[in-house]
Amino acid sequence: MSNVKRIIHKDPVDVLTAEWLALKHEEKMLQARRRQVEDELLMHTATVPEGTVHLNDRIKIQFKLMRKVDSDALDKIWDSLPDNIQDAFEWEAKPVLKELRKVDNDARLAGIVTENAGRPTFVEKGE
Repeated sequence: MSNVKRIIHKDPVDVLTAEWLALKHEEKMLQARRRQVEDELLMHTATVPEGTVHLNDRIKIQFKLMRKVDSDALDKIWDSLPDNIQDAFEWEAKPVLKELRKVDNDARLAGIVTENAGRPTFVEKGE
């Protein structure tokens, strides 16, 4: 019998997939624990509706209010609003991807819509 060990080559994609899944699981556990600690810290902190509270010299807590505008309702009264209220809003065109793909090659859109590659998202199957 030979003393030579058989070298088994593993598929690098399988090895990396297993590592990614393990790290993703660990990340979820760490995130859940971090949020528990944050909740516990909030029990010992003065809160404000919006703004920053300095907990100590190492942590600050930023409180935010999420705002959503009913664009249709605002649009209906826009012309009757004074300048100072109109100045409180910006209008932003957002692409409707399904429709944009249909007209993507239209010359009138040259230079209006730009594209940048985003970072790919990895998702564990079954989530």
